[in-house]
Amino acid sequence: MDFSYTAEEEGFRAKLVTFLEEHLTEEIARQNWEDLGVGPEGREFSRKLSANGFLGMSWPREYGGQGLSPSYEFILLDELGKRGAHVPLDIGYTMIGHTILRRGSEEMKREFLPRIIAGEIEFGLGYTEPNAGSDLAAMEMRVTEDENDFIINGQKTFNTECHYAG
Repeated sequence: MDFSYTAEEEGFRAKLVTFLEEHLTEEIARQNWEDLGVGPEGREFSRKLSANGFLGMSWPREYGGQGLSPSYEFILLDELGKRGAHVPLDIGYTMIGHTILRRGSEEMKREFLPRIIAGEIEFGLGYTEPNAGSDLAAMEMRVTEDENDFIINGQKTFNTECHYAG
């Protein structure tokens, strides 16, 4: 099996490396949920990644993506990782977006996926529970609906990006 990149993928890598050398600073590299959190510089960097065609490469065209091979996504994450960086709004990009693609309604796909690709929106995760950890099947939180609201009962241990989410 040949695991090498195509000429087009290598050309993409070269274009990405040039972009990162010009636009990725140490401050932006540290703007992620594991370090400094995401500030205005990280959000602007996400929008620049999108404007230059570096986000949503393997996502379907009908939701704002480019419909390319997942290899392009790997190249993006690999080159960012070499520089100690993430996609700044990476919960939306690496987790929520893929979940919406696989399990979301058509309405959710049309509403959120183009905004994720555009670097406009971030999501928060709040599913870690004291007796379940991140095992979603063991969650104890329950939601009930009354006449006007959803009522959420349960306890969370951690959240990710909730204080930066849109």
